[in-house]
Amino acid sequence: MVDNWIDCPHCGRNVTSFPDECRSCGKDLRFLPDGSPNPGQQNKYLKAMQAGSFVDKAVFAVILLMFAGLVLRFLF
Repeated sequence: MVDNWIDCPHCGRNVTSFPDECRSCGKDLRFLPDGSPNPGQQNKYLKAMQAGSFVDKAVFAVILLMFAGLVLRFLF
């Protein structure tokens, strides 16, 4: 969500937005006029947490479950 002053890539005005929409022209600030994502509106920390494909996440889950199984086996 954008809650500060920003230059709109569509109308070129310095406007506030609510939540991701230009108050002047009403277009979405998350995307440039050509449809590509606006790099100024991407949260780099959230994007870092979304790294990895489905296969990577599935392999990690299997390894985690195997480790938990081994821990439980040796404890009990």
